[in-house]
Amino acid sequence: MTEGNLYPCSWKRVRGRYRVWLTADPTVVAEHANFEAADELLVWLIHDATGDGENIHAYDPPEPRSTPPDSTEQGELWTLGKEAIAYIADAEPYFTEGLCDNCLKPRGARTVVPLHVTKLKSGVDASMVKLATAGFTGPTLTIVSKAFLSALTAKERSCFEWRPIEHNLRTGVFFEVIHRVPPVRYVGAKGHSNTYYGRCKTCKFEWVITHGKRGKPDSYVSERDLPVPPRPLLAVGPMAYATLAVSRERWTELVGKPGMRGIKGSPVAIIAESAVERRPRWQPREREGRKPPVSAAYKALVKTRRRKESRLELARDYAPTHGEELFEELFLTLDGAVQDGGVRHYLDNPAGDGYFDRPAGDGAENAKAYLAEIGAWRTLALLDDISTLFPDGLIPSSLRERVTILKAAAKHIKKLNNALREADVQYHAAQQELYARLATYVKANLQEFPGPPKRS
Repeated sequence: MTEGNLYPCSWKRVRGRYRVWLTADPTVVAEHANFEAADELLVWLIHDATGDGENIHAYDPPEPRSTPPDSTEQGELWTLGKEAIAYIADAEPYFTEGLCDNCLKPRGARTVVPLHVTKLKSGVDASMVKLATAGFTGPTLTIVSKAFLSALTAKERSCFEWRPIEHNLRTGVFFEVIHRVPPVRYVGAKGHSNTYYGRCKTCKFEWVITHGKRGKPDSYVSERDLPVPPRPLLAVGPMAYATLAVSRERWTELVGKPGMRGIKGSPVAIIAESAVERRPRWQPREREGRKPPVSAAYKALVKTRRRKESRLELARDYAPTHGEELFEELFLTLDGAVQDGGVRHYLDNPAGDGYFDRPAGDGAENAKAYLAEIGAWRTLALLDDISTLFPDGLIPSSLRERVTILKAAAKHIKKLNNALREADVQYHAAQQELYARLATYVKANLQEFPGPPKRS
């Protein structure tokens, strides 16, 4: 059973409460006074019924808004959001001017070098592609499956170039989305104090991020910026992390079709130009400290990624070294997962994207051994504390088993939430020690990071 599938759902108000259900099986039903809580309950009911712990919901009628639309809203687009993430080891070859050394956003145009990704997840039809060493920053590219392209009309496909990529899966054909025209940029709305405006001090890249509330659009675009004549498939957001978007009516048609696995729709409000904040107060973005503090560790990471890719290409039995396994488990898997979604379990994090809610947590016991080996005692201590939530103090290597145990602990929800919340705080407090210990280990064990084998 693949995860991250899209499930058509419906809802209605019943005696002042929200009732939500799976369209294909109305017996999978949840109810709550709050729509968000009812939707969260449905996640677990679908998981129990299908085994899909990352199920995505598309509601017809659309989810209710907690507040009425603004009078300045002229319509709505729906973005085709990606839940899965794949990685590239180095972004420099893919852009004519490389990356900004401050914000790591791409500079210049996309080169003709085919995208080569790792950790591409099977069973989904769209993924975002991120730089393995950049965390939340850096470029975010979009790749889609052949099945996704088949779900589009010929006119929709003509709006973009679909460039074949190289990937780690044994089967499947995937394409990078190449923009033929600039995306429609996000804007802020006048009077909305919950909008962040950031500008890189080096390359002048700009962020417009609306911290929306449930029932309000996640983002805004200006009616003036939309293409004329209208395009059936367009991209919204900055070029560095633009997302495909369609009309609400087209989104409703696409929901549940083959080629839509792992794609989640989100509303983007179209507002009148008179409502757009065109002269915001920009906040300067300083240098983003995402790499380990010693360059040797960063170089080791790049070597590890390239060697792993070459293993897939040249010799599938080419085993990783102990150092490579340690570095990947601690830096890419543990640290990457916590950076993305925190330590916390679903009780505090309904998206279910924390370390223990993902396959990343399968190697938690290995991570504990590696942390002891390099002397990252503070990070090890917090994992040991979390281990007490599990039988015999051992964190299960099975995602389903971990979630089942933590769900059973819901009767102690306050204690559990406090423990996991504290783990998040302690992890970030210990992060610099972890980076320093990793860097020291790499410098002392350079022979463990030989780089890719030479081609014969």
